[in-house]
Order: sequence, then C-alpha cells, then structure tokens
Amino acid sequence: MYLGTGSAVLGIRAATGLIPRVTVFIGLTPMALYPIDKHKEEEISAFSNYARRGGPKA
Repeated sequence: MYLGTGSAVLGIRAATGLIPRVTVFIGLTPMALYPIDKHKEEEISAFSNYARRGGPKA
C-alpha cells in the first residue's frame, strides 16, 4: 500500500511541529502547578547538601 508524499509531508510536519509542542506543554504543566519559591529552593538545597555530605553542615 503506497501512501504517497502527502502522507510523508504530514508525518514530517507532525514530528517537527506538533510533537515538540505537546512535550513542551507537558513539561510546563508541572512547573505551573508546583512553583518553587525562594523558601522551597533553600529547603531543597539544604536537603541536597545534607544527603551529599552524609550529615549536617560543618
């Protein structure tokens, strides 16, 4: 079954336009729902430092 160049062009347009837009939207949705403010950033940073150093700051 031959689909033709029209089908190929449609596939290329979807791969270069539609799919990236959908993935950007999916990526931005959690960022909008769970904003990180300065306090949350400091909390995450403190946890990361604690985990990397194996204990409280010296």
